[in-house]
Amino acid sequence: MTTSGSSGRGVKASSVKRGALGGFQDLARAATTTRVNPWRLVGAGLRYGPHFGALLAASARRFGPATALIDEFGSMSYTDLWLLASSLDLGAEPVAIRCGDNRWLLAGVAGAALGGADVTLLGPHAASATGHARVLGHTELEAARAPASSPGRRVPSLTLMTTGSTGAPKPVERKRFTAAHVLPAASLVAALGLRPGEPVLILPPLFHGHGFSLAAACLLVGAPIILGPTASAVSLVRQHSVGLIAGVPAQLAGLVGEDLAPVRLVAAGSARLPSPLAAALLETVELVDFFGSTETGTATIARAADLRAGTVGRPAAGVRLSIVDDAGVVVPRGDEGWVTVRSALSFAGRSRLRTGDRGSLDHEGRLTLTGRADGVIVSGGENLNAHTLRTYIESQPEVDDAHVTVVHDERLDSALAARVVLNAPLTASALCERVRAEIGRHYVPRDLVIERASGAFQEVAYEKSALPTAMPPFGISSIHVLPGARVTGLPSTVVST
Repeated sequence: MTTSGSSGRGVKASSVKRGALGGFQDLARAATTTRVNPWRLVGAGLRYGPHFGALLAASARRFGPATALIDEFGSMSYTDLWLLASSLDLGAEPVAIRCGDNRWLLAGVAGAALGGADVTLLGPHAASATGHARVLGHTELEAARAPASSPGRRVPSLTLMTTGSTGAPKPVERKRFTAAHVLPAASLVAALGLRPGEPVLILPPLFHGHGFSLAAACLLVGAPIILGPTASAVSLVRQHSVGLIAGVPAQLAGLVGEDLAPVRLVAAGSARLPSPLAAALLETVELVDFFGSTETGTATIARAADLRAGTVGRPAAGVRLSIVDDAGVVVPRGDEGWVTVRSALSFAGRSRLRTGDRGSLDHEGRLTLTGRADGVIVSGGENLNAHTLRTYIESQPEVDDAHVTVVHDERLDSALAARVVLNAPLTASALCERVRAEIGRHYVPRDLVIERASGAFQEVAYEKSALPTAMPPFGISSIHVLPGARVTGLPSTVVST
């Protein structure tokens, strides 16, 4: 661990980097546990290009008939996943893939890369595909199967969507894999202790950086990927003898109190891990927490001692972590400021990227998060902006005014609540359906109050079948109304006065 500079006389600066030595230690540890032959990966890269398709080719050659993944369609071997990917004739024009967390997403990315096509990953419920000439789902990918052709020589890019820290999710483009990416990737593999043949349950969506990087790491080392809904996590663990579970805190909260044998490790990420949840999980299983984003890649890694101290850990190999003031100047160690990250995995390259978080570094180089940018919350692993929801609701012709607040949620950590004043009839279900369709299901407010402009509450009706489906189940959990309001279509358990 190295530090740089000072801020004031004799005062250590809030900037720390885990350098090459720590990275090579991680690399050696990862190589020992995974027994990955780097020359085979290099050979595949030379033949197909430095991209995801080459990784799958190398893994298929090494692991062949072994199980690569188990999803809603059943079990699939490395050989069959490679044959599926290499049979996709997707051409060389840019393509967006929009399907669920299953074999088709992974095969589609590899197949497009083999043909030299740039790929953008969209969520299965993405509200809009504007700007993408070709958007392919499961059906379109299946129809694109054709006799295998020679791989393209152009090195494609992979674009993943962020979780939307500043409003609508934005694309983050990843170029070719280079030697500079090796050490950060080794830190991830070493912290997880991935092992050939040990099943890994991946709960985060694959179209975000968190889920996709885990899937790529599993394919690289020969760890079978288990994909399925969060609600079935415990049964999937028992059915497939899962050794590692990866998820966002909202997903992992449902595991507290459950018998998780034979799980040896739970890996959290994509959102702040509440201290009570960390403590509860540490009572029964080993826990590691990753802080980062689609833009930065893995920035810090926290193990048990770091979590008990209330921190998100130390920088991953090759990552420089700095705390700066509003002017971008590094502050003294221990002072609060804006968190910035610089690493090979950051789309900003050598520039420092502000994550939108506020925090401080202690004298051991561990990061403590203290808040987010104004109006931004992390709810169940998704970054939401309260201003985005308010602006959208106020743009509706039936709405006179809207007020959006942030509320604490035991499961999601934070959530959005809305109070809406109408000038024309509009049901809660209709408004929430518009929100879901236009700006995303995660923006559907947890709590909703609808009021007429005159000050009298309208009849509030919400059919349970209209609730957005997601995993974890985002949507309205309670509707608060004032005395005298009429409420229909809702069980009394979600209505308070």
